Amino acid sequence: MLDIIIIDDEKNSREILRTFVGKYCDEVNIVGEASSVQNGLELLNNTNCDLIFLDIEMAGGTGFDLLDSFDKGKCLICFVTGYELYAIKAIKYGAFDYLLKPLNIQELKTVIAKAKEIILNKSKIQDQMMLNESGKIIVIEYDKIEYLTVNSNYTTIYKKTKKAILSSKNLSHFDSILPKSMFIRIHKSFIVNFREISEVKISRTGRLKLKSGVELSIASRRKKDFIDRLKTYIPNHDTIIKY
Repeated sequence: MLDIIIIDDEKNSREILRTFVGKYCDEVNIVGEASSVQNGLELLNNTNCDLIFLDIEMAGGTGFDLLDSFDKGKCLICFVTGYELYAIKAIKYGAFDYLLKPLNIQELKTVIAKAKEIILNKSKIQDQMMLNESGKIIVIEYDKIEYLTVNSNYTTIYKKTKKAILSSKNLSHFDSILPKSMFIRIHKSFIVNFREISEVKISRTGRLKLKSGVELSIASRRKKDFIDRLKTYIPNHDTIIKY
């Protein structure tokens, strides 16, 4: 489902777009509408969406004014306007597409299809990371990673397939980019995938065992944060922690 917001000061334009979307576009949900720059900002700050259909010339300002006050990276922007002369400026503002009034149904359907594809691909990208090693692009899915460890100034990434990948990036780099809901740094030398933990032994410091049988140390200063996050992200944490 694609969630969209319509921001246009012309009631008739909003009604036409709403009607076309409802009649010709599948799996699209209009989560809000606004008739001015100020109302549009309030709506965007309180409502999540995937795509904004944004007019340019409006009461109290322009669509560009709105984008100057809003994080444009949060969702896709498609300008809908009667003025073709704004096309180049729209592109500079990061718009992924541009529709001219009066609306063409096929062009609208094309925009919706493109938006869905972008959102789908973005979702896929969020489940993986890409490394550039010696000019070669390596794609690694997060759920295929077991743990990472320091290897001099490099990092070794161990996959569940037992295949290891050596990266020129240091461990701190991966600590900053890996999703916190899946990975945690338990030691200056180790980052582990929560989902691969089979047992945790807690004493003054701690040790954990992965499903593969690998055992790793938990640094004493990281123990509390590790336990707190383990309880947050692993439903059966009580069955794997041993005191």
